[in-house]
Amino acid sequence: MLGRAEALPGQCRAGWRSGLKWELPERWAQTDHLLVVGVGGSAIGGDLLQGVVRNRLSRPVTVNRSYRIPAWVGKDTLVLISSYSGNTEETLSAGQEAARRGAKLAAITSGGKLASWARKEGFPLLQVPAGWPPRAAFGTMTFAPLGMLVRMGWIKKRDLSVDRA
Repeated sequence: MLGRAEALPGQCRAGWRSGLKWELPERWAQTDHLLVVGVGGSAIGGDLLQGVVRNRLSRPVTVNRSYRIPAWVGKDTLVLISSYSGNTEETLSAGQEAARRGAKLAAITSGGKLASWARKEGFPLLQVPAGWPPRAAFGTMTFAPLGMLVRMGWIKKRDLSVDRA
């Protein structure tokens, strides 16, 4: 874990750059809420993202750690399905429920069923490097979605000091 901790700055930079380059439909900028679904180490990135942007966005970011999603999720919600392994049962279940409700979907994972599903259905997938314990991949799982919010225009890059940090 010491080596993983020492690699954190590079992991954050790589995640940030990946998020800024993530190919996303332009219409997604009009969604009214971001719901991050994930559990355990894969949800930590959502928690950190929520803390960073909470006072900078006019739209909410919510983290969901359950098989079920809130009743308000629908066609105007962007759901980021976050599962480092890509095989987390609760996360896949919540993502499938969001899909049934017509939410816009994006996925961040190192592979597994989630990557296969995203490719099959054609929703944006950010595949991150595999081989880390999920709790040690939080730099990527935080900074890639942060870059995604900049890419969508929800927050201005100049309002963040990521490059300097």
